Amino acid sequence: MKTLIFDVEADFAHFKSYETTRGNYSFPFPPRTAIIGMIAGLLGFPRNEYWEFSHPLRYAKIALEVVNPVERYGLKVNYTRTREKTSIGAGSDRITLHFPNKPTHPGERGFITPIRLDLLKTIYYRVYCVLEEELFEHLANALKNRHFKYPPYLGHANLLAHVTYIGIIEGTQVQTSEMINVDGIISISSLKAENPLVSSGTYDIIYNVPYSQRIHTRSKRFDGKSTFITKTDGIDNFILQTVQGQTEVIAAFKETSLVLKFDLNKLSEALVKEPWSKMGITERIIPFWPISPRESKEIS
Repeated sequence: MKTLIFDVEADFAHFKSYETTRGNYSFPFPPRTAIIGMIAGLLGFPRNEYWEFSHPLRYAKIALEVVNPVERYGLKVNYTRTREKTSIGAGSDRITLHFPNKPTHPGERGFITPIRLDLLKTIYYRVYCVLEEELFEHLANALKNRHFKYPPYLGHANLLAHVTYIGIIEGTQVQTSEMINVDGIISISSLKAENPLVSSGTYDIIYNVPYSQRIHTRSKRFDGKSTFITKTDGIDNFILQTVQGQTEVIAAFKETSLVLKFDLNKLSEALVKEPWSKMGITERIIPFWPISPRESKEIS
């Protein structure tokens, strides 16, 4: 199965867990929703429109490897609410103004809230994509030529990322009826229910990670164009190998799960072989994440 590979590197990243309120906890890797959003930004698709059932990007098959061990850095920031409004005048002359830091009660300081921001440091992800042919070529050309509609970033607009085209390789689908040694991040819902996992090292389980969205409401913006508001459509738990190359995970997958094997010796692109060649690794077996709990679509 033809697969597009690209690397994402950055100094910092933040992928906020929707379950947190006072502190902004970050997932240690970008959820599938964040990766699809980044691809949509690179290609210039309208915001959230790609979650429509007719859009091919919605059905992208995504897998991810965390190349650098995840490090965290806590940063204290002040969030300011700027949407508090007040009205002046009466009747037809009444106007509404927006003021930052307007206190709602006497004696309050305002709308400045101190928050602990959970930042990830020294980011290095490897992304695997299986897409429909037209979208596949569109993304491959954009990555090769570094011709992006919007700059890539990881969670916050000021956390810019560097995206590197790695190559297009043919992956061999692995029969998942038996236990196999796999790499990358594993979706727990793709594993068999009985005796799904054996590990010779340490790993983390990351809970309640979103991987799909759906259009919740549609409305018109002030310029007359449609805007789409999404709602989480799929949540799963994921297994993250804490140290790549030192943790061996053997898993049994469902027959419907997609697991691809890549032979690094057959690749002409030197970048694809790094950093695994330094560890003496000649192949990668990568499990792909679910698309949506509600529907599926075959991608050839």
